[in-house]
Amino acid sequence: IARWSHFLTGVDIAPAAKIGPGLRIAHGTGIVVGNAVEIGAGCLLMHGVTLGAPTLSRIGDMPKLGDRVTVASQTNNLANLEMRAGRLEAARAAYSEAIAVAREVEDRSRLATYLSNLANIMSRLGLHGEALVPLNEALTLQRATGDPSGLSGTLVNLGIAQATLGDSASSMVSFREALSLRESLGDVAGSGR
Repeated sequence: IARWSHFLTGVDIAPAAKIGPGLRIAHGTGIVVGNAVEIGAGCLLMHGVTLGAPTLSRIGDMPKLGDRVTVASQTNNLANLEMRAGRLEAARAAYSEAIAVAREVEDRSRLATYLSNLANIMSRLGLHGEALVPLNEALTLQRATGDPSGLSGTLVNLGIAQATLGDSASSMVSFREALSLRESLGDVAGSGR
């Protein structure tokens, strides 16, 4: 059943994983949940999430998610981590590890994604000022790698953070640049392209 489900959905959940009621999966492609993973009630997994340990010998290190935890896209191998709803430390720990690995292997594209996701989590928790640091680093990387799609998303997140902090002028500059990038990609609703 697990293999058939994976074939149909792109989601690979081991049959022995313990999953509470109300698990939501957004854009399920690439989600992997290992055998001994525990997921609480009302959790949300975004695309590209891997929950597990790197080897079977570390099966006891599989992550445990509390109730109402959101795991952002491209979060990988959260071995030996417990996450509880409302705990920024857990999200920061997960992304700090992923960011460190991306820096080490010099994967600038993935690093930019992780930084942008970390900033998004921080903003959702009301830490808009602190979110500007990883957002600006993500923007620098995305400009250097020529990733217009990722850049436009990060610019929107930056604009939201700036507007929330009362910097409407900077916010409008960020939103205009994001819109311009999306128009150039033909990715604007109602653009007729």
